[in-house]
Formats: sequence, structure tokens, C-alpha cells
Amino acid sequence: MDDNPATLQECIDIQKLSCAVDELIGWDFVASEKEAILTDVEGLVAVLERELGEACVALAQQQRRCALIPIDPADATVARSSCAAVEMDPHLMALWRRRGSALARRYASHLSTYERLRRELLDMPPLCVGAGGGDDCEGAAALPACADKCGGDGAKGN
Repeated sequence: MDDNPATLQECIDIQKLSCAVDELIGWDFVASEKEAILTDVEGLVAVLERELGEACVALAQQQRRCALIPIDPADATVARSSCAAVEMDPHLMALWRRRGSALARRYASHLSTYERLRRELLDMPPLCVGAGGGDDCEGAAALPACADKCGGDGAKGN
């Protein structure tokens, strides 16, 4: 019976050791997950720093380009835009005065033609896909007439 307390103590020590190993395994898992997350974050930071550098370069280029736009600093009503730069170009303004009305008329003419064609296209009935499919097929809006002309009933595969 003297072996029971020694065996009990060994079992308690084994249980403590087992709990300590389980805790170490848990800490190792948490540490490896934190390391993986940290690696991902470092990669993202590197990408963001590279993108920020590219954005800074692009911003510097745009600032250099905008610095070339002649704007009177005393005139605060003129905004820094491409329109402001265009309005300040005397050659372009002279060209616009000479040919602007003709350009506006041509634009209006093309716009009205475009609108007319668009309306015609949207109002056009669908094409007949009958068996005959002749050039004189009138489309799905006139299926009986279409069936007489092309030999189909207006449905695909007939």
C-alpha cells in the first residue's frame, strides 16, 4: 500500500505536464497565427507604400503640368481647370469665334440624325427567324404574313 501515494503523485505530475504541454501547443498555435497575420499586414503595408509612392509621383507630375497653365493669381474667379486654360489661349479663342457656329450647327445636325436613327432602331420589329427567312420577311409583328412569305411560323427552327 505504500506504492499508492507515489503512484498518485506520479499521475498528478503527468497530468500537470500534460496540461503544460497542451498550453504550450496552444501558445505556439496562437504565436504562429499572429506571425502569419503580421506577415500579411507587412505585405499589405509594402504594397500600400509602393502605391503611395506612385501616387506621389503622379501628383508631382500633375502639379508640374498645372503649373504650366497661365492663370493670373490676382483673378480669384478663374478656376484652375482645363477650361480656364483653353479660354486663355488667344489662338483657340480666335478659331472658335471663326468656326464655332458652324461646329455647333454640325453637332446639332449629327445629334438629330443620331436621335432619329435611334428611335427607328428601337421601334423596329424583331426579325422573323422562320424557315424561309427571305429578304422580304416582315418580322414578328406580322407573323401570319411572315409565315406566308417565308414558309415558317416565325419561330426558330420551323
